[in-house]
Amino acid sequence: MGTAVSCLKKAKHTDRGISSIALRSEQASSNFTIPSNLTDADPFRLLDLPVEVVARVTSFVDSEALIPIRLTCKALEDISFNRFAAEYFAHVYCWVATAHDFKRLKDIFQQSPRLSSKIRRLTLTTNALKDQPESAINYVRDESGNEDIARADAIRSLHLAEDPSYYTTIGIIRTLQDVQRLPQEILVTVDLPTTRTWLLTSNGEFTDYHSFEFLPAQCILFSLALSRLKIHSLRLDNYTFVASDDLWAISRADLMAAMSALTTLDIEGHVSDADMLNYIDILQGASGLQHLGFGTGRCPEDIGETIYLLPLAPELLLANRLSCLTSLEITRAILDGASLVELFRRCQNTLTHIILRYVCLTTNDEDLIPVHRAMLAMPKLDFLELQLEGAGREPYEIINTPHGGVCPESHKYEGIEPIKEWLRELLDNHLYLYYKKPDPITQ
Repeated sequence: MGTAVSCLKKAKHTDRGISSIALRSEQASSNFTIPSNLTDADPFRLLDLPVEVVARVTSFVDSEALIPIRLTCKALEDISFNRFAAEYFAHVYCWVATAHDFKRLKDIFQQSPRLSSKIRRLTLTTNALKDQPESAINYVRDESGNEDIARADAIRSLHLAEDPSYYTTIGIIRTLQDVQRLPQEILVTVDLPTTRTWLLTSNGEFTDYHSFEFLPAQCILFSLALSRLKIHSLRLDNYTFVASDDLWAISRADLMAAMSALTTLDIEGHVSDADMLNYIDILQGASGLQHLGFGTGRCPEDIGETIYLLPLAPELLLANRLSCLTSLEITRAILDGASLVELFRRCQNTLTHIILRYVCLTTNDEDLIPVHRAMLAMPKLDFLELQLEGAGREPYEIINTPHGGVCPESHKYEGIEPIKEWLRELLDNHLYLYYKKPDPITQ
């Protein structure tokens, strides 16, 4: 098998950490007695050291080198198993546009109970990157091409969406039922906002569709309902339940039961009156909700773009009693001031984190005074971000976003006492918006 050190070098000979690994192994072995039958002429073997020491040595190898090291020999594969399982299988992502990830997960259940026992979190997502940054994508840019366009083209062709079939749905349901049978608790995150999905046409060109027309978001929810898995975190948008009468008619009770354990809920986009009841039912059933987010208007894609502020219905805002809420985020929304004050009253003693970004009231700026007072009365409020716009805007109002929809640092406050001090300053100076100090132009 050769020396273990040489095995490490063969596994990743370009790794600059190999010399430090050998040095650490030598230091770690200094506390142990070398076997008496080992002579100076015998080669040093890392695997002759106790298993704990070898595990410590391999812990210094980065994630990229971990897999080839595991392939070096059976002993190193066994020793590095726990770290390998923690890094690659503790949190499993399934991209819902194809059945590939679900088939892979089913294979793990059938062929490796040892690996499946290490799964702690499952995320079902419409994001093909599966929480990876765009920088993780490899792409080639033409000499005359644009960097951003090349990256966007690489993302579009990363995966080709498949038309969901009966076979796919049955396979997904079976896989999720296998998740339900695991002895350990699995946190299930469902991330289903619509994105543009790119399809390859017969003539070799890409065409795009809104994902609610193609991606099986409702198929995923239906599968979750039948598998009776509890969803702990859910992100939806205003397209999720388009033409969903059959989904609700067949599985409303099971779907509501699956969502009853929600601790995190984010709703993107403006919910129409036709679909309002479904979102209200979800909110009302989630009695243990800790984080609630509404991203009502259109989000800008580039710095300098305009966005739409859209109305957030009071019946949606106040659908939940919010007795456990600790975090609230509302962006790109037009709100009723009285409803916002009532929401703050319900979770006054629990809220620690508030974001109001590109938010305005339907009436006038003076109605923000009760809002500020309600926030001042919160004993645990430790983070506050305010990006408020002038009140009285019409629905579907377009505004400029010089920061690309990101709140400037000057609008963010941390710490209970600094937040209270700033809110008192706003109230004492009869200021309505988010300025740190009185604006001399308006005084």
